Amino acid sequence: MSVEILSSQVDSIRAEAARTSASYTSQARSIDADTSLSAEGKAAAKVEVNANAKEQLKALRQKENDAINMKVRDLEKQLDSKMGSTASDIIAFRDAQDRAERFEKPEDAVRALERAIRTDDTALAHAIFRRGIESGWRDVIATFGNEYPDKKPIVGDLAYLREAQTNTLGRGMNYMWIAQ
Repeated sequence: MSVEILSSQVDSIRAEAARTSASYTSQARSIDADTSLSAEGKAAAKVEVNANAKEQLKALRQKENDAINMKVRDLEKQLDSKMGSTASDIIAFRDAQDRAERFEKPEDAVRALERAIRTDDTALAHAIFRRGIESGWRDVIATFGNEYPDKKPIVGDLAYLREAQTNTLGRGMNYMWIAQ
């Protein structure tokens, strides 16, 4: 599934969330306008409608998170599958990941990435890229993408999705529930 397909799927989920919110608003207005209900009856009816809407929005948010996480895993597997499958390849990549995890500053990671590229240490280059993508280090992402143009589409998609994952406020606004 491409990022465009995922984006369409996310848009559909968010549209469903908007419909759920609009439905709650409509139901709440209907309850408020119902002259056969007492104030307590209206409050009880709105609590039930509110709880249902909250539950639906929570499920939709989880559905979006699951779709994004599945695409990220798929893209990461596409990159990692190029590392090799022999025991020594796996150990080298694991060691490289341990080294990459120690970077705390993006500028240190960029220097190490450039050195890994110069020495053709693809395991370390990939591990540093993964550290950079998880930390949102744009210079690391750009350096890796520029050096490996054949992987640039995957790099761009991963960067976009990681940004989407960390932008919880922006994404969460689609599922925010204010009514009580």
